[in-house]
Amino acid sequence: MTVAAISPDGQRETRHFEVRTLASPEAAGEISNRSLVAGESLRIEVSEKFRDPDGGPLAYVAESSDSTVALVSVDGGAVGIAGRKPGVVTVAVTATDPDGLSTTLAFTVTVEQAANSYWGGWRSVLLRPPSADDDGV
Repeated sequence: MTVAAISPDGQRETRHFEVRTLASPEAAGEISNRSLVAGESLRIEVSEKFRDPDGGPLAYVAESSDSTVALVSVDGGAVGIAGRKPGVVTVAVTATDPDGLSTTLAFTVTVEQAANSYWGGWRSVLLRPPSADDDGV
């Protein structure tokens, strides 16, 4: 940008300025909804879901809509989610650039009840106690 000023006595002064516009981080995709079993956790790489048009590094923060259902944590460009009890939460991930500008992506996490088998295992949904409908199988 160039600014020119002329004084009342006709003297002219010109100054040149570089103007830089700042751009907020942008979503570079979606974060798909997830499911997990209460007591388990998962890790989602989110750094590939955001980009900074200005080329700066991004810092991430994540929040759960209900921490009694699922806890969230951030480690670099990844979000960890720990299922605590059955329910559905919204997880919001915010990416912030060095200029303090940010954008947020949200997705849902469904925390399911752990299934119990006849033999006491907590993960097997294929094994169940025999019933009268099984015809001896």
